[in-house]
Amino acid sequence: MPYKKKTLFFIIFSCISIAVILNNLKLPNIAFLNCFSVAPLFILGIFCRKNIHIIEKYTKKVNRLLCIIIIFSLLILLSQHNGYVQCYAHNYGNNIILFYINAVLGIYMLFLVTTYLNNLSFKWNKTISQGTILILGFHYLFIIFFNEIYKTNNLGITMLYALFIIIIFIPIIQFIHNYFPWIIGKSKNTN
Repeated sequence: MPYKKKTLFFIIFSCISIAVILNNLKLPNIAFLNCFSVAPLFILGIFCRKNIHIIEKYTKKVNRLLCIIIIFSLLILLSQHNGYVQCYAHNYGNNIILFYINAVLGIYMLFLVTTYLNNLSFKWNKTISQGTILILGFHYLFIIFFNEIYKTNNLGITMLYALFIIIIFIPIIQFIHNYFPWIIGKSKNTN
């Protein structure tokens, strides 16, 4: 194993170990401590970006739609076992290892979905991709709002909320893109 890969493996293993220890200590919510738990996911992202050609090569060999359905089913099953996750509040569910498994499955499913949708040219697809930062930043407020109205902690219902929220965000993203593009990291309106 090359030196860089050994170093990355050591950093990931160290971060996960620190995150497991901190999670078991039940410390107060301190953003710095949360960095240890999410750092392995960022490192994984960097590694995958550098090796995207290999990932794409293997992805072409599988039935993407079938994989999306299987991974989504696994995510629902494992999420039910792990419980509610709130990274910002230093809560990774019942089992932090399940949190990481779900995170990796979710990332891969998102990759499969985006490459699958890349072959389709819908306007909403482009709109959503331009505004993912808005969705990531504000989706939880909508979930809280819907949970207050319907008083449920059911994961399946929450996932339906998430889908509905994405649909709600389409006109919001279009408005921001047209009138306040700097909010989503654009210096000017580029269609």
